[in-house]
Order: sequence, then C-alpha cells, then structure tokens
Amino acid sequence: MKKKSTFLNLNTGLGLAAVILVASIGTTLAGSIVINSDTDFEFGQGIVNTTACDNTITVTPNSKLESGEFLLDNIIISGISDYDCAGKYLTIKVLFDNIPQIIGSSSETACKFQWQEVGWASIFGGCEVTDWDRAGENFTFTPGTEAAASLVEKITLELSST
Repeated sequence: MKKKSTFLNLNTGLGLAAVILVASIGTTLAGSIVINSDTDFEFGQGIVNTTACDNTITVTPNSKLESGEFLLDNIIISGISDYDCAGKYLTIKVLFDNIPQIIGSSSETACKFQWQEVGWASIFGGCEVTDWDRAGENFTFTPGTEAAASLVEKITLELSST
C-alpha cells in the first residue's frame, strides 16, 4: 500500500487557507467605516484664550465632516460660575492668524451672549444657543455661518458689562 504524501496534504491545506483568507480580506476591505455617528467630534489641538468672569471656563469646539470638508459645528462653553457671571455678557470670537473669522450671520466676526433668568441667550452676531443647563454653567451654540475647521486657530472669550 502506498502512503499518501505529506506534500499533497500540505498543498491542500495551504490552498484551502488561501481561499478562506482571500474571502475574509475581500469582505473586510468592502466593509463600511462609520466615524462620528450622530455625536459631537472634537478636533485638533489649539489655544484657547480666556478673559472672563471665571478663570475655569472651558471652551470646546466641535467639527463635522460635510461634503469632504471639516466645518466648525458648534462650540461648548462650560464651567461658568453663575455667581460671578450673572448679568454679564460673553463675546466669543474665532481667530486664524490673529484675524477674526466670520462666525455669525452675514459678516459678523463675533457672537455675544447674556445670561438671562431662563438661560444663556444670543443677543448679537446671529449665533444660535442650541443647548444650556438651568444653572447657567454650560451652554452650546452653533455659529450663524459655517466656517472651515482649518480656520479655527484660537477662540477668545471676553467679558463685558454691556
């Protein structure tokens, strides 16, 4: 009786493994990749200059990918002291190369907000407050104009009494 060759078994095993591997790679390469499914996406690194009624305010810009371009989606202002900032006005600007960028409606380069008894309200610039908490410690706003995320180099937050 003739013994089966181990070479033939090895070739059969390698051939079968190759078929399985090619099928697996094909389905993986054709799979869908989903990034940022209906959630905010924080982008890049930058500098935030803060001059306000509270030195612990956090400013978080979020972007969205639309038509192959990253755009500034919204900005979250958080950690605001309701005691120190009550009745004050916060003016927010987005700068690139120290030049204010258009973020409001029309050609406005700043958005101004005031804490009112029911929450933060946009009072200048055409930016929309989209979310806030009752204590006034956090609010989110959407710029009135879609700005390219690449033009968000610095965000300033200024305090005033008018």
